[in-house]
Amino acid sequence: ITEIMDASGDGMGNLLAAPHALAVGPDDSLYITGNVSDNVFRIYPGGVIRQILDSAGAGIGAPLDNPTGIAVAGNGKIYVAAFGSENAFEISQGGGVTELMDSTGDGINGFTEASDFCVAVDDGGTLYLAGTGTDNVYRVLLTCGDGAIDAGLEVCDDAGASATCDDDCTVPVCGDGNLNGAAGEQCEVDADCSGGMTCGGCVCS
Repeated sequence: ITEIMDASGDGMGNLLAAPHALAVGPDDSLYITGNVSDNVFRIYPGGVIRQILDSAGAGIGAPLDNPTGIAVAGNGKIYVAAFGSENAFEISQGGGVTELMDSTGDGINGFTEASDFCVAVDDGGTLYLAGTGTDNVYRVLLTCGDGAIDAGLEVCDDAGASATCDDDCTVPVCGDGNLNGAAGEQCEVDADCSGGMTCGGCVCS
């Protein structure tokens, strides 16, 4: 038995208070929601801890308060639901944050009090959210890769990785965690390089 994280959070001033939900990503990274500290952390397989979402959420009008549920899709996108702010977020591999749903739900039926096990995502990328306070469940269709840009959810969509679009429908940026060979990237981290080479500027040398 080994303790891998404590109240000090990432050790850079971002504390962890009342860890609530856990999820494991496709690369074996562990994701943790801090229910009282209003944040989300990622622990990389090598043990490095980084805060990936804080109380600011997606910005003005879309804060994160009391995150309770978390799920990770096969493409590495992270989904977080919050009890206090009554909303749900998507975090792209590049770190971009989008509010997917707020307390208005589908515009007819509300969404409140997201609880412990309120978020799930299937292999096709379809998201499911449960509203404990409103006694309902929502399905959110996420269609990255269909060749059509969904406003508010996608920056681009080339139906697969290309020189101008990552396979998570974000624009390729060196260091975004999404290795895109079509964009000329050889690596994102040293582990992507072989033969003892290191990664710098997404090139192995």
